Amino acid sequence: DIIERTLDFWSFSKQENWTVHWPKESGEALHRLESGTDFTDLIVQPSDKEAMLPFYSPKLKQSPRFDGLQQLTLDIELLEGDAVMLSPCLSDAQDEGLMFKRMTIQPGRATYTWNLATDVVHAWGARSNRKVDGDLRLWSLNVKSSGKAARIRFHQATALQKVHRIDFINAELTTGHPLFLVIPGEAYKPILTFHNQHAEPVTCTATVTVEYFDGSTQNLQSSLSLDADGSQRLDLPEAHAAYGIRWIRYQLTDGSGYQTKGNDSYAYLAPSGPTPGRSEEFLFSICQHSNNYPDDIREREMMASALCGAKVIREFSPWGVLNPEKDVWRWKKGDEILALAEKYHMELQPSLGLCAHWDAPEEGLREGGWQFLFYPPKSLDNYAEFARRCAERYKGRIRFWEIWNEPDLSHFWRGTTEQYIEMLRLSYNAIKSEDPDALVLVGGFAGLGGHPGNKLNPDLQERVLRDGQQWFDIYAMHQHGTFEIFHKAIIQKLGEYRALLKPEKPLYFNETAMHSVGISEKVQADTLYKKLLYSWSIRAMGYTWYDLRNDGTDPTNPEHNYGMLTNSFHPKAVYCAYNTMTALLGNATFKQTLPTPDGAFCFQFQDQRTHVVAGWMENQKCSEQLLTFAVDKKA
Repeated sequence: DIIERTLDFWSFSKQENWTVHWPKESGEALHRLESGTDFTDLIVQPSDKEAMLPFYSPKLKQSPRFDGLQQLTLDIELLEGDAVMLSPCLSDAQDEGLMFKRMTIQPGRATYTWNLATDVVHAWGARSNRKVDGDLRLWSLNVKSSGKAARIRFHQATALQKVHRIDFINAELTTGHPLFLVIPGEAYKPILTFHNQHAEPVTCTATVTVEYFDGSTQNLQSSLSLDADGSQRLDLPEAHAAYGIRWIRYQLTDGSGYQTKGNDSYAYLAPSGPTPGRSEEFLFSICQHSNNYPDDIREREMMASALCGAKVIREFSPWGVLNPEKDVWRWKKGDEILALAEKYHMELQPSLGLCAHWDAPEEGLREGGWQFLFYPPKSLDNYAEFARRCAERYKGRIRFWEIWNEPDLSHFWRGTTEQYIEMLRLSYNAIKSEDPDALVLVGGFAGLGGHPGNKLNPDLQERVLRDGQQWFDIYAMHQHGTFEIFHKAIIQKLGEYRALLKPEKPLYFNETAMHSVGISEKVQADTLYKKLLYSWSIRAMGYTWYDLRNDGTDPTNPEHNYGMLTNSFHPKAVYCAYNTMTALLGNATFKQTLPTPDGAFCFQFQDQRTHVVAGWMENQKCSEQLLTFAVDKKA
């Protein structure tokens, strides 16, 4: 029961942000771009040599992905020039790159069609077989010019797709809660609804598995008979008493045996927040990018962080948004995000940056795109004035101010170490002049020790700690990765760096996490548990998970999978783990590291009512050890 349909693939509109990959070392660009509401023009400059221009959209390289594609058709108009060649490149579900045969683009407007099964001419990747495996997404459209001037207008891309009838069935998981939670004592229920989006009836069998964090499962099966545009709901049982994640996997099978699969999640938990007042103990923090989104998304993100017990949000508006021109100040975004945090009894920890366009150096502007953001401003005094104005406006409401982000990475800081120390000095003095009680964080360093990203200023962290320590109050550190990587870096380098600070300054791990690609959501949740507890045990003042919500939907892209929630706000296991930790330890203090065999970690915490002992075995072969505690008669 196979159906053919034509998909609108790409529109080449301005919103898709098509560009050309042109490395800096290639010299002056041989192209420029002009975009409209429904087209993008690639204008090739005349040259004495041929040029290959990889034309692509960064957004579309991530998603959407489409399965069952048979043909790709491009609607192209050659407005000027001739002898322009084009070959599409796509990436499949195995991350194999597939290049399709080159076609000559003729003057005028025409359509060009590639057979995706037979027109492959080159492939690359670890699992290369020169065949389409699973879904496809854009890699690039490679345009080759003869060296003559040309203007190519891209109008539209469509694709022919063959799908089974049950591929038109959409499954939607709801609980009635905006974060897909089921809360004890409240009227939220998990429901899986199957909807037929086809104009004809569909019948199939649905098999649903509910998996719990401990690995146990519950299976359900139901026959679906869906009218055109019809729906059928399946109530999911909440039979497992333990709080935590519920992973939902479903499989639809038609009469021929063809199957389609999907997955989703919800969580059964008692929210640990929001709680009134500022935290005076360990700072449970989360990174957000809420100011990038509309009001309803911003509100939903703040609510999500508050419900799981976070007290500090690393979030603010960039310099160029609040100060779009010299002496022009627009505080709306900053005011709104702070008011939203305060509504949910949380505070902000802003990272002040990045470079404002109006004060960016020429070198940064010449690089094009957003690269100017990572350059030091032409006037460090202008940045310090931005910091002063922020401290003045939000005095008493924001107590933490971070000077830039990851200045040890050349991606984020294209200046010198001397420039960063001077910017730190100017900003520290500016902030303290308006709010002496404010606490200034050095820009959170990406990592401990050497790594490829800090080749521009390999000793920046050491020099800032040694020579610039009088101009910050808090040592901010990141160090993403697994606990094994995190622990090794701390053992090898952190003591050396902290020894440079005289007197010692508070340590704040204000952006550190691990994505869930290739390690599972369980391991991601374990990573939070281990890294946060260990950070606390070495006298850190707080821990910030990066970040609240997945930045995208590509399951293979690490940057899309750091979140505690999926991009569509469904909880991941790490969200449940965070909620449990804030519920148990939100008002606690660290008491001691308990003696354990090598390869095991165990820590004791205490609040006004309870003692909490938390630990784990990193080495599963380490010997067992009995821990004993002296308690009074009220225990």
